[in-house]
Amino acid sequence: MEKMVLVALIGTVLTLLVRSVRPEAAFPVGIISAGTILVLALNRADGLIGSIRQISDYYGVSDAYLTALLKMTGIAYLTRFGANLCRDFGQSATAGKLELGGRICILSCAVPAVITLLETGLSLLSGAAS
Repeated sequence: MEKMVLVALIGTVLTLLVRSVRPEAAFPVGIISAGTILVLALNRADGLIGSIRQISDYYGVSDAYLTALLKMTGIAYLTRFGANLCRDFGQSATAGKLELGGRICILSCAVPAVITLLETGLSLLSGAAS
C-alpha cells in the first residue's frame, strides 16, 4: 500500500510540474503513474482471489459462477479506473461512454447466471405445484 501511495504522490507532483512547463507531456506522465498503481494493486489481488477460491470450494460454488463474479468485479474496477483517468484529463464525455460500455460488459457476463437462476426457480416452482 505504501508503494501505491508513494507512486501516486510522485506521479501527481510530476504531472503538475510537467503540465506547467509542457502541457502535452503531462498526459503520458499521468498514464505511467496510474498504470504503475494499477500493476501494484493487481499484484495484491492474487492472494484475494485465492481466498475467494477456497471459500467457493468449501461451499461448493460452481467455478462458472466464481469466474463470472471475478470477471464482473474486474470489469467494474477497470472501468472505474479508466473513467477516472479520462476525467483527470478533462475527457468526461469519454469517461461516461466507458462507464456505459463497462455496464454492458458486466450485464453480458451476468446473463448466463441469471438464466440459470431463473431456470432453477421455475423448476422448484413446478416441482412444488405437483
